[in-house]
Amino acid sequence: MTATSEVGQAINSVQQGARRAAEGMVGAAQAVEKSTSLADGAGASLNEILRLSQGSADQVRSIAAASEEQSASAEEISRAVGEMRGVSERIAQDMDQAAAAVDDLLQLSGDLENLIKNMQVC
Repeated sequence: MTATSEVGQAINSVQQGARRAAEGMVGAAQAVEKSTSLADGAGASLNEILRLSQGSADQVRSIAAASEEQSASAEEISRAVGEMRGVSERIAQDMDQAAAAVDDLLQLSGDLENLIKNMQVC
């Protein structure tokens, strides 16, 4: 009977081991299923991050293009202001020359007036 009892115990041990192995497999399958679900969620999150990053990159490119346009406009304005400064300087020079010519005319007018008075006296 001892041998039969030992065989029965061995069978029970094998059955319990098989049950634990089956339970472990179920647990492993659940863990794989959960891991797969988490990986899918991570993939979706990464796709959303990629989409947002591409949108941000598009905005950065738009801002860079606008900055280049502003820079070109600023250069054009600076060039125009420089031209206006040159024109203003030429006008100031011409005004100085005109003022000198008026002074010369005033002097000549005075000289002519004196000459006429001297001629009338004679």
